[in-house]
Amino acid sequence: MNLIFAKKITSYNIQKISDFLNNSFIKSDVYKDSAQRDIVLLKPNLLSKPTKENDFVTTNRIVIEATVKLLLANGINSDKIVIGDGASAIHKNMDDIFEDSGIGEITRRYNVKTVNFNKLGYEVRNGIKLTEYLKNNLFIINLAKLKTHMLTKLTLSVKNLYGLLPPEVKLAYHSQFSTEDLFCNLISKIYNAVSPDFNVIDGIIGMEGNGPGGGERVETNIMACSKNGYALDHFISELCGYKRDEILFIKHAVKNNYYDGNFTVEGDYEKINMKRPTRNTFTLSLKFAGKRFTRFLFSSYPKVMNETCMKCMKCMKMCPEKAIVLKNGFPYVREKKCVSCYCCIEVCPYKSIKTKKSAVEGVWNVK
Repeated sequence: MNLIFAKKITSYNIQKISDFLNNSFIKSDVYKDSAQRDIVLLKPNLLSKPTKENDFVTTNRIVIEATVKLLLANGINSDKIVIGDGASAIHKNMDDIFEDSGIGEITRRYNVKTVNFNKLGYEVRNGIKLTEYLKNNLFIINLAKLKTHMLTKLTLSVKNLYGLLPPEVKLAYHSQFSTEDLFCNLISKIYNAVSPDFNVIDGIIGMEGNGPGGGERVETNIMACSKNGYALDHFISELCGYKRDEILFIKHAVKNNYYDGNFTVEGDYEKINMKRPTRNTFTLSLKFAGKRFTRFLFSSYPKVMNETCMKCMKCMKMCPEKAIVLKNGFPYVREKKCVSCYCCIEVCPYKSIKTKKSAVEGVWNVK
């Protein structure tokens, strides 16, 4: 049975977080097993440069610091500990993100290192292009964030490993696997190929609405962890009110025999109330709505709000289909070319890209 540890935690108190993680690490042999590897890689969610207004977008620095301190206190040398990520494809230089998320200070205080996956090449594993850093003898601790997601409904442990892909591969896969079903099958396979050793979800403060970058702050008051990320995400998604098969990367994990669909929980927790992404309010058969020549009738498309757009053009740089062009000086989404991957919403730092209802929704006035 896949064991999940859960704890209701309402603030980023490092002692409470450390106590929870330490108990989970001991019972899961994290200290013993990580000591046998050359590198202990901490993989947080560092989607973009955080600010005081959107510090809930990334894995909180206190969770990362608590993990580092516990490893050091339990015999893992500082030169073995590495914090690594590759944020969205437009962030070749991760230095600002590492610094502004608090990781820079952690590296200096505890003498640990960082690695930017966006500057590395790739290796092919199970047919998937992943960062070549995985060639090392790694013990991977996956430090995910509880957020909603426009395409996958939730960003949790499984989706967090998308940061292990080189930037050009991220863009190519968003284009190649453009529907929710195809993309969720892909990220389920990525998790299976990487197979992290332990997974932690920072859900003390989460994101609701149109995440993973354009949502809103919400108090979700939970931390949870497990050796099995599929089970962990299954548990969290049920707390958020989803059935297992509604989260398609869990559905595919069961279908592909990566996960048996069962888990048990140790600890205390409550149901999570959070707004769902607006693009998931209307669904039709994927076999029908997924066809490119009919998708424009049934899909919710991004729309740039010119009144708040600051013309940073990050959306244009990020779009895998080159569907965003300049029109009257502002970015404009060409709907017939758009595949509704919502990467533009993900990277917009000003929340200036919204979703508009599909043509069918507009006629039927679906809410």
